[in-house]
Amino acid sequence: MGASRAELLREARLDEKQIQDPDARIPLSAVVRLWHTTTTRLPDPALGLRLGADVRARDFGLVGYTMAFSATLGAALQRVDRYDHIVSDALVVELEATDGGTWVRLDVQPELRAFRPAADARLAALLGVCREITGASIAPLTVQLPYRRPAEVQEYERFFRAPLEFGALATAFLLSAADLERPIVSSDPSLTGYLDRLAEQTLTALG
Repeated sequence: MGASRAELLREARLDEKQIQDPDARIPLSAVVRLWHTTTTRLPDPALGLRLGADVRARDFGLVGYTMAFSATLGAALQRVDRYDHIVSDALVVELEATDGGTWVRLDVQPELRAFRPAADARLAALLGVCREITGASIAPLTVQLPYRRPAEVQEYERFFRAPLEFGALATAFLLSAADLERPIVSSDPSLTGYLDRLAEQTLTALG
């Protein structure tokens, strides 16, 4: 997008060695600095949406692979709910079943909770992965965003294909029961069992 990788890392106080190590855990304070530095250098209102839409299941590492080999989308989301702290110490994914479907809610550290680019990115990333692993153009029943309605929302409407609620208390989307029952295109029960054991060991190691 035109920003200097080296400058962004320097401003966030990160180095290439940390970034290249797949098992390294980046300090939350550095994540916050990186978001603010990036948005300062790239003043695109829809930056977070664009970055999130580019995320794939493999970018979630072990958790992404547990999702990608689950039987159904519902099972995949239950795994990201269970294993969210492997992705980040501050990430909280919660599922709440209601009469109208199931809410998928995402929360992070307070500094980024209602920060528009970060909220957009995490919501777009998870919905994009849901579409990727099912091979379906899933359209939520409702999308909730925790900031005031921006002047331009066309890009949001194109990506989410759902009614948008701005100024919400949560960052969330509502999925239908039919969507949760969608099969995962690369489902593999044997591999999922192995990955679950690995994820449980990783959770225990993280404390």
